[in-house]
Amino acid sequence: MIASLGSWSKTGRDFAAGIRFPLMRGTVAWLVFEKGRPGRIENYESVRGSAPAAARETGWRSSVGTPIIIEGRLWGVLAVGSKTERPLPLDTEPRLAEFAELVTTAIASAETRAELVLYALANGLIGPN
Repeated sequence: MIASLGSWSKTGRDFAAGIRFPLMRGTVAWLVFEKGRPGRIENYESVRGSAPAAARETGWRSSVGTPIIIEGRLWGVLAVGSKTERPLPLDTEPRLAEFAELVTTAIASAETRAELVLYALANGLIGPN
């Protein structure tokens, strides 16, 4: 299962934060998880399955995704979808990968901070408040 941690759309038809759905073939998330590198779906009309059908229902025509890798492991996927008839520009993958690096840093910092707090609590260095 994968979960949407956030999304945005001009039209308001998007994947709401917290929605969970299975990782399925035919999606950009599947491509990224399968290959461990950025992936692209040029046109969802030619892709079969329930996940691509859901993408079509929201109006997606194409999408690009890139991995979020933390401590050498695939943590998640950052993806964008387009509702225009033209596929996303060819420079979308490197631009999205640059943004994914910022997301990776933020997640790693939050995880490290949480680990430090747990360590401090467990060793009596700080109180529960």
